[in-house]
Amino acid sequence: LKAPDRHLTAVMGVDWAYSVDAQACVLVSALDDADLNGGDLVYFVPWFEAAYRCPYSVWVDRLTEVALAYRVVVAASECNGCGAPPTESLRAAMLAARTGTRVSAVWTDNRRKMSGFSRLKMMLQPAGGGCGRLVLPRAPELLSQLRALEFEQLAGGGLRIEVPARAGHDDLAMAAMQAVSCVRPGRRVAGEIPTRPLMPFSVTGSGVKVP
Repeated sequence: LKAPDRHLTAVMGVDWAYSVDAQACVLVSALDDADLNGGDLVYFVPWFEAAYRCPYSVWVDRLTEVALAYRVVVAASECNGCGAPPTESLRAAMLAARTGTRVSAVWTDNRRKMSGFSRLKMMLQPAGGGCGRLVLPRAPELLSQLRALEFEQLAGGGLRIEVPARAGHDDLAMAAMQAVSCVRPGRRVAGEIPTRPLMPFSVTGSGVKVP
């Protein structure tokens, strides 16, 4: 890890893969913005990673390493498809390493995708003349996967959400959805994020001020 910060509290989204896809991990954390954005919680992605053709055991060790580098409080780990066995292995590894991370096995059905991607979209968009509440990194792979997501209305009334095979992979997009599903948009609680003096900042396209 290039710049670990054990004092940075984060949530982790995990997407497991078959042989041709990538194991993926995305962290989301609240931004220490010294109230530059009006007291609302603003989130950012401090770390993300994808590994193609990576054995489950190796990826479990990698996720444990990430959880030790950051203070990951919860890891939302896909348990459907191929995800159930490695999720149990991840839970055992996190416990053995004393990371303090609670591994939550989640069933990634269309209902969860609808809820998670709706929250992600809502957090990215400025609301009420303010700014967006989620800052994404300038990472082509992650951004292209999010842009390639397609929403298809099914005959039974449901909704299918995925990146079609012709457009590439969706592993990082799914991991980001899992992570965002664990956060709480809204006003910050007093003392929730340590405050610091005002610093020079940049302004994103959606109006978020980032130190």
